[in-house]
Amino acid sequence: MTRPWLPAARPSHLGFSLIELLVVIATIALLLGLILPALGKARESGRTVKCQAGMKQVGAAIHLYANQNKDRMVPPNWTVPNSTAAGWLYAPPAPTAANAVWSTDMRRTGLLWQFLENDAPYRCPSHKDPFVGAAGITSYLFNGALSGFAATPAAIKTYTVDRFKPDDILVWDSGADDWNDGAGTPAMMTNERHGKGVPVLCADARVEVIPSSTMSSLSADGPNRAWCSPDLTKGGMDAAKVAAKAPKQPKKPKPPKVKKPKK
Repeated sequence: MTRPWLPAARPSHLGFSLIELLVVIATIALLLGLILPALGKARESGRTVKCQAGMKQVGAAIHLYANQNKDRMVPPNWTVPNSTAAGWLYAPPAPTAANAVWSTDMRRTGLLWQFLENDAPYRCPSHKDPFVGAAGITSYLFNGALSGFAATPAAIKTYTVDRFKPDDILVWDSGADDWNDGAGTPAMMTNERHGKGVPVLCADARVEVIPSSTMSSLSADGPNRAWCSPDLTKGGMDAAKVAAKAPKQPKKPKPPKVKKPKK
């Protein structure tokens, strides 16, 4: 029996057309554009939480130090000429050359190391190198208000914990990378490392994130919770201006001129 003729079956089409492929690529690109920023914000949020956790450890160490030192605040490493006193971060002498490397071993000479005994609390996870000066061993600056923004060793002040209000700012995550010691003035509080907020440590060991706009207004004039040095005009703002004009290093005396003998 002869079978009727049938047309040959067409091969099934398994691939995408060019238009379909372009639609898929555009959809993936759109999804990535929506997801990646969210992932970036989530990672930064995690780093901010770690930063605040490190600052809380520093806050606990400050109060442990005070408990062992007649309620005195730890010296903030506010550098003045000829100062030899150890501070929270390190014990002098500190490197003075412009390109000097600050070794992380210097942390172990600081007054808070005995309570921290861990490098992690000294560094904000969002703070990346290159580092210059003391930024090589910490991301955080203590408020020079703890020493009265002194211009000379004789003028350095020490205060008890109760001289500060609970919300006074003692430490902040500094956005600069080139400071020369472990302390600064409220004028150095600006920081965009965590977006539009700056993590700070308060006198009651509480950590909060203050909007950058608020930080700018606090640094502009005192007294306030940033310019908070007790008993000083404008919370120490005037003293800080005087200290800024003082030489950071003592001038070396010029060697006497030696007269050459006449021939």
